[in-house]
Amino acid sequence: MRLLHTSDWHLGHELAGFDRRYEHACFLAFLANTLVTEAVDVLLVTGDLFDVQTPPASAQEMLYRFLVDVHRRAPKLRTILLGGNHDSPARLEAPHPFATPLGITVVGALPKQPAPLPHGVDFARCLLPIPTTEAPEAVLLAIPFLRTIDLPVPGAEAEFANVHATSFGVASIYRQAFAEAARRFPGLPVIASGHMYLLDVNEEDLSLDTERPILGGHQHAVPAAIFPEDVAYVALGHLHKPQRVAKRENVRYSGSPIPLSFTEKNYKHSFVLFDSARSGTDQIRLVPIPRTVEFLAVPAKRKAQLGLGTASAYGTKDLVLEELQKLPDVSKTPDEQRPFLTVTVVLDRPEPGLKEELRKVIAPKGYRVVSIAESAGNIRHDEVRIPENVSRKIPSPRELLRQVLEDKYKSVDPALMALFEEAEQAVHEGEEP
Repeated sequence: MRLLHTSDWHLGHELAGFDRRYEHACFLAFLANTLVTEAVDVLLVTGDLFDVQTPPASAQEMLYRFLVDVHRRAPKLRTILLGGNHDSPARLEAPHPFATPLGITVVGALPKQPAPLPHGVDFARCLLPIPTTEAPEAVLLAIPFLRTIDLPVPGAEAEFANVHATSFGVASIYRQAFAEAARRFPGLPVIASGHMYLLDVNEEDLSLDTERPILGGHQHAVPAAIFPEDVAYVALGHLHKPQRVAKRENVRYSGSPIPLSFTEKNYKHSFVLFDSARSGTDQIRLVPIPRTVEFLAVPAKRKAQLGLGTASAYGTKDLVLEELQKLPDVSKTPDEQRPFLTVTVVLDRPEPGLKEELRKVIAPKGYRVVSIAESAGNIRHDEVRIPENVSRKIPSPRELLRQVLEDKYKSVDPALMALFEEAEQAVHEGEEP
Protein backbone atom coordinates (compact mmCIF):
# COMPACT_ATOMS: atom_id res chain seq x y z
CA MET A 1 0.00 0.00 0.00
CA ARG A 2 1.28 3.46 -0.90
CA LEU A 3 0.24 6.50 1.16
CA LEU A 4 0.97 10.12 0.29
CA HIS A 5 1.19 12.44 3.31
CA THR A 6 0.77 16.19 2.87
CA SER A 7 -0.39 18.99 5.12
CA ASP A 8 -0.85 22.70 5.80
CA TRP A 9 -2.14 23.77 2.42
CA HIS A 10 -3.61 27.03 3.79
CA LEU A 11 -5.83 27.56 0.76
CA GLY A 12 -7.01 31.17 0.65
CA HIS A 13 -3.75 32.47 2.10
CA GLU A 14 -2.59 35.99 1.28
CA LEU A 15 0.91 37.39 1.74
CA ALA A 16 0.91 41.11 2.54
CA GLY A 17 -2.42 41.34 0.71
CA PHE A 18 -1.20 39.46 -2.37
CA ASP A 19 -3.28 36.51 -3.58
CA ARG A 20 -1.68 33.03 -3.61
CA ARG A 21 -4.24 31.22 -5.80
CA TYR A 22 -1.81 30.73 -8.69
CA GLU A 23 0.76 28.98 -6.47
CA HIS A 24 -1.90 26.80 -4.86
CA ALA A 25 -3.34 25.87 -8.26
CA CYS A 26 0.12 24.82 -9.48
CA PHE A 27 0.66 22.81 -6.31
CA LEU A 28 -2.68 21.00 -6.60
CA ALA A 29 -2.00 20.18 -10.27
CA PHE A 30 1.39 18.75 -9.31
CA LEU A 31 -0.20 16.78 -6.46
CA ALA A 32 -2.87 15.34 -8.75
CA ASN A 33 -0.24 14.23 -11.27
CA THR A 34 1.87 12.70 -8.50
CA LEU A 35 -1.09 10.72 -7.17
CA VAL A 36 -1.64 9.24 -10.62
CA THR A 37 1.95 8.65 -11.73
CA GLU A 38 2.99 7.18 -8.36
CA ALA A 39 -0.12 4.96 -8.20
CA VAL A 40 -0.96 6.21 -4.70
CA ASP A 41 -3.59 4.22 -2.77
CA VAL A 42 -4.27 6.69 0.07
CA LEU A 43 -4.03 10.49 0.17
CA LEU A 44 -3.77 11.82 3.75
CA VAL A 45 -3.93 15.55 4.49
CA THR A 46 -3.11 16.26 8.14
CA GLY A 47 -4.88 19.55 8.73
CA ASP A 48 -4.99 23.25 7.85
CA LEU A 49 -6.49 22.77 4.42
CA PHE A 50 -7.71 26.37 4.67
CA ASP A 51 -5.89 29.42 5.99
CA VAL A 52 -8.82 30.72 8.06
CA GLN A 53 -11.97 29.25 9.52
CA THR A 54 -14.11 31.27 7.09
CA PRO A 55 -12.17 30.79 3.82
CA PRO A 56 -13.15 32.67 0.66
CA ALA A 57 -15.42 30.89 -1.80
CA SER A 58 -12.52 30.66 -4.26
CA ALA A 59 -10.50 28.58 -1.79
CA GLN A 60 -13.38 26.18 -1.16
CA GLU A 61 -14.04 25.84 -4.88
CA MET A 62 -10.35 25.09 -5.47
CA LEU A 63 -10.44 22.24 -2.94
CA TYR A 64 -13.64 20.70 -4.28
CA ARG A 65 -12.53 20.92 -7.93
CA PHE A 66 -9.27 19.22 -6.99
CA LEU A 67 -11.08 16.38 -5.20
CA VAL A 68 -13.45 15.80 -8.11
CA ASP A 69 -10.60 15.90 -10.65
CA VAL A 70 -8.51 13.43 -8.66
CA HIS A 71 -11.46 11.06 -8.27
CA ARG A 72 -12.00 11.17 -12.04
CA ARG A 73 -8.34 10.39 -12.74
CA ALA A 74 -7.81 7.91 -9.89
CA PRO A 75 -11.25 6.48 -8.98
CA LYS A 76 -9.80 3.92 -6.55
CA LEU A 77 -7.90 6.51 -4.50
CA ARG A 78 -8.88 6.75 -0.83
CA THR A 79 -8.70 10.37 0.41
CA ILE A 80 -8.67 11.31 4.11
CA LEU A 81 -8.84 14.96 5.17
CA LEU A 82 -8.21 15.96 8.79
CA GLY A 83 -9.04 19.26 10.46
CA GLY A 84 -6.26 21.55 11.68
CA ASN A 85 -6.24 24.49 14.07
CA HIS A 86 -6.96 26.87 11.16
CA ASP A 87 -9.94 24.86 9.93
CA SER A 88 -13.59 25.07 10.96
CA PRO A 89 -14.60 21.45 11.71
CA ALA A 90 -18.22 22.04 10.72
CA ARG A 91 -17.29 23.75 7.45
CA LEU A 92 -14.78 21.04 6.59
CA GLU A 93 -17.27 18.23 7.25
CA ALA A 94 -20.25 19.93 5.53
CA PRO A 95 -19.74 18.20 2.11
CA HIS A 96 -19.66 14.77 3.79
CA PRO A 97 -22.75 13.38 1.95
CA PHE A 98 -21.18 14.21 -1.41
CA ALA A 99 -17.62 13.27 -0.43
CA THR A 100 -18.28 9.74 0.82
CA PRO A 101 -19.28 8.28 -2.59
CA LEU A 102 -16.00 9.63 -3.98
CA GLY A 103 -13.94 7.67 -1.43
CA ILE A 104 -13.31 10.78 0.67
CA THR A 105 -13.40 10.70 4.48
CA VAL A 106 -13.38 13.99 6.38
CA VAL A 107 -12.63 14.14 10.13
CA GLY A 108 -12.86 17.80 11.05
CA ALA A 109 -13.11 17.33 14.81
CA LEU A 110 -12.59 14.45 17.20
CA PRO A 111 -15.73 12.27 16.81
CA LYS A 112 -17.73 11.93 20.04
CA GLN A 113 -20.19 9.27 21.14
CA PRO A 114 -23.76 10.49 20.55
CA ALA A 115 -26.17 10.87 23.46
CA PRO A 116 -27.42 9.01 25.42
CA LEU A 117 -24.23 6.92 25.24
CA PRO A 118 -21.52 7.76 27.76
CA HIS A 119 -19.38 10.73 26.79
CA GLY A 120 -16.27 9.57 24.96
CA VAL A 121 -14.51 9.25 21.62
CA ASP A 122 -16.34 7.53 18.79
CA PHE A 123 -13.41 5.44 17.61
CA ALA A 124 -15.56 3.75 14.96
CA ARG A 125 -15.34 7.03 12.98
CA CYS A 126 -11.63 7.74 13.41
CA LEU A 127 -10.08 4.27 13.16
CA LEU A 128 -10.03 3.70 9.42
CA PRO A 129 -8.95 0.49 7.69
CA ILE A 130 -6.96 1.45 4.60
CA PRO A 131 -6.82 1.39 1.65
CA THR A 132 -10.29 -0.20 1.80
CA THR A 133 -12.51 -1.79 4.41
CA GLU A 134 -12.80 -4.92 2.30
CA ALA A 135 -9.04 -5.42 1.88
CA PRO A 136 -7.29 -3.53 4.68
CA GLU A 137 -3.49 -3.44 4.81
CA ALA A 138 -3.24 -1.06 7.77
CA VAL A 139 -5.40 0.90 10.19
CA LEU A 140 -5.19 4.69 10.30
CA LEU A 141 -5.67 6.62 13.52
CA ALA A 142 -7.40 9.60 11.86
CA ILE A 143 -6.95 12.09 14.71
CA PRO A 144 -7.52 15.76 13.78
CA PHE A 145 -6.38 18.81 15.73
CA LEU A 146 -7.38 18.28 19.36
CA ARG A 147 -9.02 21.30 20.94
CA THR A 148 -8.99 21.74 24.71
CA ILE A 149 -12.65 20.78 24.90
CA ASP A 150 -11.74 17.36 23.43
CA LEU A 151 -9.27 16.48 26.16
CA PRO A 152 -9.82 14.66 29.44
CA VAL A 153 -8.57 16.50 32.53
CA PRO A 154 -6.19 14.72 34.92
CA GLY A 155 -7.35 14.12 38.46
CA ALA A 156 -5.48 14.98 41.61
CA GLU A 157 -3.57 11.67 41.62
CA ALA A 158 0.09 11.94 42.51
CA GLU A 159 1.14 10.53 39.16
CA PHE A 160 -0.32 13.63 37.44
CA ALA A 161 0.97 16.21 39.92
CA ASN A 162 3.60 17.55 37.52
CA VAL A 163 1.78 16.85 34.25
CA HIS A 164 0.13 19.70 32.39
CA ALA A 165 -3.54 19.04 31.65
CA THR A 166 -3.06 19.54 27.92
CA SER A 167 -0.16 17.10 27.65
CA PHE A 168 -2.03 14.53 29.72
CA GLY A 169 -5.17 14.92 27.64
CA VAL A 170 -3.45 14.49 24.26
CA ALA A 171 -1.44 11.49 25.46
CA SER A 172 -4.61 9.94 26.90
CA ILE A 173 -6.52 10.24 23.60
CA TYR A 174 -3.70 8.57 21.67
CA ARG A 175 -3.28 5.85 24.29
CA GLN A 176 -6.97 5.00 23.93
CA ALA A 177 -6.74 5.12 20.12
CA PHE A 178 -3.81 2.70 19.95
CA ALA A 179 -5.56 0.33 22.38
CA GLU A 180 -8.77 0.40 20.32
CA ALA A 181 -6.84 -0.16 17.09
CA ALA A 182 -5.18 -3.26 18.57
CA ARG A 183 -8.55 -4.56 19.80
CA ARG A 184 -10.56 -3.88 16.63
CA PHE A 185 -7.86 -4.63 14.03
CA PRO A 186 -5.49 -7.17 15.58
CA GLY A 187 -2.36 -7.80 13.54
CA LEU A 188 -2.74 -4.82 11.22
CA PRO A 189 0.07 -2.22 11.07
CA VAL A 190 -0.96 1.11 12.64
CA ILE A 191 -0.47 4.49 10.96
CA ALA A 192 -1.08 7.43 13.29
CA SER A 193 -1.84 11.04 12.41
CA GLY A 194 -2.15 14.34 14.21
CA HIS A 195 -2.04 18.11 13.98
CA MET A 196 0.08 19.27 16.90
CA TYR A 197 3.38 20.59 18.21
CA LEU A 198 5.74 17.90 19.50
CA LEU A 199 8.39 18.65 22.10
CA ASP A 200 11.11 16.96 20.11
CA VAL A 201 11.19 19.27 17.08
CA ASN A 202 14.07 21.64 16.42
CA GLU A 203 12.91 25.06 17.64
CA GLU A 204 15.27 26.72 15.16
CA ASP A 205 13.01 25.34 12.41
CA LEU A 206 9.96 27.27 13.60
CA SER A 207 8.46 30.10 11.57
CA LEU A 208 7.24 32.59 14.16
CA ASP A 209 5.30 34.45 11.46
CA THR A 210 2.96 31.56 10.75
CA GLU A 211 3.37 28.77 13.32
CA ARG A 212 2.02 30.21 16.55
CA PRO A 213 1.83 27.88 19.55
CA ILE A 214 -1.32 25.78 19.73
CA LEU A 215 -2.93 23.97 22.63
CA GLY A 216 -1.06 26.01 25.19
CA GLY A 217 2.20 26.44 23.34
CA HIS A 218 5.26 24.26 22.99
CA GLN A 219 5.96 24.33 26.72
CA HIS A 220 2.91 22.10 27.10
CA ALA A 221 3.39 20.02 23.99
CA VAL A 222 3.68 16.27 24.12
CA PRO A 223 6.74 14.12 23.45
CA ALA A 224 7.08 11.89 20.41
CA ALA A 225 7.08 9.00 22.87
CA ILE A 226 3.26 9.00 22.80
CA PHE A 227 3.74 7.13 19.52
CA PRO A 228 5.01 3.59 20.28
CA GLU A 229 8.15 2.30 18.62
CA ASP A 230 6.22 -0.30 16.64
CA VAL A 231 3.95 2.25 14.93
CA ALA A 232 4.34 1.95 11.16
CA TYR A 233 4.26 5.68 10.39
CA VAL A 234 3.19 8.94 12.07
CA ALA A 235 1.83 11.66 9.75
CA LEU A 236 1.91 15.09 11.39
CA GLY A 237 0.67 18.56 10.51
CA HIS A 238 1.15 22.12 11.84
CA LEU A 239 4.87 22.81 11.31
CA HIS A 240 5.64 24.06 7.82
CA LYS A 241 9.18 22.74 7.42
CA PRO A 242 9.39 19.08 6.36
CA GLN A 243 11.22 17.21 9.10
CA ARG A 244 11.47 14.02 11.07
CA VAL A 245 10.92 14.13 14.84
CA ALA A 246 13.14 12.79 17.66
CA LYS A 247 15.45 11.24 15.04
CA ARG A 248 12.69 8.79 14.11
CA GLU A 249 12.48 8.39 10.33
CA ASN A 250 8.85 7.29 10.47
CA VAL A 251 7.59 10.23 12.58
CA ARG A 252 7.32 13.20 10.24
CA TYR A 253 5.88 16.61 9.52
CA SER A 254 5.27 16.76 5.78
CA GLY A 255 5.38 20.57 5.85
CA SER A 256 3.46 23.10 3.78
CA PRO A 257 3.52 23.04 -0.04
CA ILE A 258 4.43 26.74 -0.43
CA PRO A 259 6.22 29.31 1.76
CA LEU A 260 3.66 31.12 3.92
CA SER A 261 6.09 33.85 4.99
CA PHE A 262 9.59 35.04 4.12
CA THR A 263 11.01 33.09 7.06
CA GLU A 264 10.03 29.97 5.10
CA LYS A 265 11.57 30.94 1.76
CA ASN A 266 14.45 28.47 2.09
CA TYR A 267 12.29 25.47 3.07
CA LYS A 268 12.54 22.49 0.75
CA HIS A 269 8.81 21.76 0.46
CA SER A 270 7.82 18.17 -0.28
CA PHE A 271 5.32 15.33 0.05
CA VAL A 272 6.04 12.13 1.95
CA LEU A 273 5.43 8.83 0.18
CA PHE A 274 5.08 5.93 2.62
CA ASP A 275 5.11 2.38 1.27
CA SER A 276 3.77 -0.16 3.73
CA ALA A 277 5.09 -3.71 3.32
CA ARG A 278 3.21 -6.41 5.21
CA SER A 279 6.19 -8.72 4.76
CA GLY A 280 9.38 -6.73 4.47
CA THR A 281 10.59 -3.22 5.20
CA ASP A 282 8.48 -0.07 5.01
CA GLN A 283 9.93 2.68 2.80
CA ILE A 284 9.74 6.45 3.09
CA ARG A 285 10.51 8.79 0.19
CA LEU A 286 10.29 12.58 -0.12
CA VAL A 287 8.92 14.10 -3.32
CA PRO A 288 10.08 17.74 -3.80
CA ILE A 289 7.37 20.27 -4.70
CA PRO A 290 8.41 22.76 -7.43
CA ARG A 291 8.58 26.43 -6.40
CA THR A 292 6.44 28.44 -8.84
CA VAL A 293 7.01 31.99 -7.53
CA GLU A 294 10.37 33.39 -6.39
CA PHE A 295 10.99 34.87 -2.94
CA LEU A 296 13.73 37.51 -3.13
CA ALA A 297 15.43 39.44 -0.34
CA VAL A 298 17.57 42.56 -0.62
CA PRO A 299 20.32 42.37 0.55
CA ALA A 300 20.39 38.97 -1.15
CA LYS A 301 22.44 37.25 1.54
CA ARG A 302 22.07 37.85 5.26
CA LYS A 303 25.34 38.20 7.18
CA ALA A 304 26.19 38.17 10.86
CA GLN A 305 27.11 41.89 10.65
CA LEU A 306 23.51 42.92 9.96
CA GLY A 307 22.40 45.26 12.73
CA LEU A 308 25.58 44.82 14.83
CA GLY A 309 27.15 48.17 14.03
CA THR A 310 30.34 46.75 12.54
CA ALA A 311 32.56 48.60 10.11
CA SER A 312 31.07 46.59 7.26
CA ALA A 313 28.97 48.56 4.81
CA TYR A 314 26.67 45.58 4.33
CA GLY A 315 23.00 46.59 4.16
CA THR A 316 23.54 50.33 3.97
CA LYS A 317 21.13 52.51 2.02
CA ASP A 318 23.54 53.07 -0.89
CA LEU A 319 24.30 49.37 -1.35
CA VAL A 320 20.61 48.41 -1.05
CA LEU A 321 19.69 50.97 -3.71
CA GLU A 322 22.45 49.65 -5.94
CA GLU A 323 21.21 46.07 -5.52
CA LEU A 324 17.61 47.10 -6.21
CA GLN A 325 18.62 48.88 -9.40
CA LYS A 326 20.31 45.67 -10.63
CA LEU A 327 17.15 43.59 -10.22
CA PRO A 328 15.73 42.49 -13.59
CA ASP A 329 12.47 44.02 -14.80
CA VAL A 330 9.53 41.64 -14.25
CA SER A 331 6.76 44.12 -14.98
CA LYS A 332 5.61 42.17 -18.05
CA THR A 333 5.29 38.94 -16.05
CA PRO A 334 1.66 38.03 -15.17
CA ASP A 335 0.75 39.60 -11.83
CA GLU A 336 0.28 36.30 -9.99
CA GLN A 337 3.72 35.06 -11.10
CA ARG A 338 5.76 38.11 -10.12
CA PRO A 339 8.39 37.50 -7.42
CA PHE A 340 7.79 38.55 -3.83
CA LEU A 341 10.38 40.98 -2.46
CA THR A 342 11.45 42.07 0.99
CA VAL A 343 14.02 44.81 1.67
CA THR A 344 16.05 45.52 4.81
CA VAL A 345 18.21 48.64 5.24
CA VAL A 346 20.74 49.23 8.02
CA LEU A 347 20.60 52.85 9.25
CA ASP A 348 22.61 54.83 11.79
CA ARG A 349 19.89 57.46 12.07
CA PRO A 350 16.19 57.72 11.08
CA GLU A 351 15.38 58.67 7.46
CA PRO A 352 11.64 59.46 7.25
CA GLY A 353 11.47 59.44 3.44
CA LEU A 354 13.51 56.28 2.91
CA LYS A 355 10.68 53.82 2.25
CA GLU A 356 9.11 56.07 -0.36
CA GLU A 357 12.49 56.50 -2.04
CA LEU A 358 12.96 52.73 -2.20
CA ARG A 359 9.45 52.14 -3.51
CA LYS A 360 10.07 54.56 -6.41
CA VAL A 361 13.03 52.41 -7.46
CA ILE A 362 11.13 49.13 -7.07
CA ALA A 363 7.74 50.09 -8.56
CA PRO A 364 8.73 50.24 -12.27
CA LYS A 365 10.31 46.77 -12.02
CA GLY A 366 7.02 45.10 -11.07
CA TYR A 367 7.97 43.20 -7.89
CA ARG A 368 5.41 42.44 -5.22
CA VAL A 369 6.82 44.18 -2.14
CA VAL A 370 6.04 42.32 1.07
CA SER A 371 8.02 44.55 3.43
CA ILE A 372 10.58 47.31 3.64
CA ALA A 373 12.27 47.19 7.03
CA GLU A 374 14.80 49.44 8.72
CA SER A 375 17.42 47.96 11.04
CA ALA A 376 19.38 50.06 13.54
CA GLY A 377 23.06 49.71 12.73
CA ASN A 378 24.54 51.76 15.56
CA ILE A 379 23.76 49.47 18.50
CA ARG A 380 26.03 46.57 19.30
CA HIS A 381 24.40 43.53 20.87
CA ASP A 382 27.26 43.19 23.32
CA GLU A 383 26.57 46.71 24.60
CA VAL A 384 23.06 45.77 25.74
CA ARG A 385 22.97 44.56 29.32
CA ILE A 386 19.93 43.19 31.16
CA PRO A 387 20.10 43.49 34.97
CA GLU A 388 20.35 40.12 36.67
CA ASN A 389 17.16 40.73 38.68
CA VAL A 390 15.07 41.35 35.53
CA SER A 391 13.47 38.33 33.94
CA ARG A 392 14.42 37.80 30.29
CA LYS A 393 11.21 35.93 29.61
CA ILE A 394 7.79 37.55 29.27
CA PRO A 395 5.26 35.28 31.00
CA SER A 396 2.33 34.05 28.96
CA PRO A 397 -1.27 34.77 30.14
CA ARG A 398 -1.46 31.14 31.28
CA GLU A 399 1.70 31.48 33.35
CA LEU A 400 0.41 34.71 34.89
CA LEU A 401 -2.83 32.99 35.90
CA ARG A 402 -0.90 30.10 37.38
CA GLN A 403 1.28 32.51 39.39
CA VAL A 404 -1.78 34.37 40.71
CA LEU A 405 -3.48 31.14 41.76
CA GLU A 406 -0.36 29.88 43.47
CA ASP A 407 0.24 33.19 45.26
CA LYS A 408 -3.36 33.69 46.38
CA TYR A 409 -4.70 30.17 46.88
CA LYS A 410 -1.48 28.14 47.20
CA SER A 411 -2.79 25.63 44.64
CA VAL A 412 -3.70 25.34 40.96
CA ASP A 413 -6.94 23.62 39.91
CA PRO A 414 -6.29 21.63 36.68
CA ALA A 415 -9.95 21.96 35.66
CA LEU A 416 -9.75 25.76 35.96
CA MET A 417 -6.55 25.85 33.89
CA ALA A 418 -8.17 23.68 31.23
CA LEU A 419 -11.17 26.05 31.11
CA PHE A 420 -8.83 29.03 30.72
CA GLU A 421 -6.95 27.31 27.87
CA GLU A 422 -10.24 26.57 26.11
CA ALA A 423 -11.14 30.27 26.26
CA GLU A 424 -7.65 31.27 25.13
CA GLN A 425 -7.76 28.84 22.20
CA ALA A 426 -11.16 30.20 21.13
CA VAL A 427 -9.75 33.74 21.15
CA HIS A 428 -6.77 32.65 19.01
CA GLU A 429 -9.14 31.03 16.52
CA GLY A 430 -11.37 34.10 16.29
CA GLU A 431 -14.34 32.38 17.92
CA GLU A 432 -16.40 33.33 20.91
CA PRO A 433 -15.47 31.21 23.96
